[in-house]
Amino acid sequence: MPRMPHHHPNEERLVEYSAGGLHEPGSLVIATHLALCPECRAHVDQMEALGGALLSAIQPTAVSPGALEATLANLDGGEPPPTVAPLPRVASSTIPSPLSDYVDADLASLNWSKGIGGLSKHVLPMNNSPLHTFLLKMGAGRKLPTHTHRGYEMTLILEGAYTDHLGEFCPGDFVELDGSVTHQPVIAEGSDCICLAVTDAPVRFTEGWARLLNPFLRQ
Repeated sequence: MPRMPHHHPNEERLVEYSAGGLHEPGSLVIATHLALCPECRAHVDQMEALGGALLSAIQPTAVSPGALEATLANLDGGEPPPTVAPLPRVASSTIPSPLSDYVDADLASLNWSKGIGGLSKHVLPMNNSPLHTFLLKMGAGRKLPTHTHRGYEMTLILEGAYTDHLGEFCPGDFVELDGSVTHQPVIAEGSDCICLAVTDAPVRFTEGWARLLNPFLRQ
C-alpha cells in the first residue's frame, strides 16, 4: 500500500487556495498535492462546503438601475483575452491530473535541462507569472550542497525521496521553505527524486565550493 503524505501545506495556504486567492503556480502545487493526499483533500472540501453555506446565507443586495447595462458596455469596450491553446492531457500514473495539464510528455520523456550537481530542470509554462515554476530532477544517492533560500520555495515530491534535518520527504509530501531554513537534501538510493517547485528567488549556497556560484545564480 502506498505511503500517505506526511508533510502538508499549512492551514493558511489551504484557506488561500480554497478561497481562490493563491497565484497560479502555487495553486498548481496545492492542487497536485490534493490529488495525492486524501487528508488535505477532505479538509479543503469541508472549507468549500462551509464557504458555500455562508454565501447562501447572505441576503441578496439590490443594485442600482442600469448597473447590468453599464457593466456589459464596459466589457464590450475592452480587449478580448488572448486565446491559449491547451496542452494535451497526459495519461500517466506518475502525473496527477492538475499537473498533467501543464506538461506534454511523461516525466521520463520530458526535455530536461541539465545543471550542476546532478540536477536537471524542466520549466513549466505560466501565464505572465513572475514566479519560477519547474520540475526538478535530482540524481539518486546524491547529496546536494547545503543551501538556504533568498525568497520562498514551495515543493511537492512526485517520485523518489530525499531526507534532511526536517525529515523524510516522499511522493505527495509538500514543503515550503524560506531564508529561515538551511538544509542539505540527501536523495534516496535507487531512484531519482522528481519534484514540482515554485520559487520567487534563487537559492543561496552556504558551504564549500558551491558558494562561488551564488553571484551567477538566476531563476
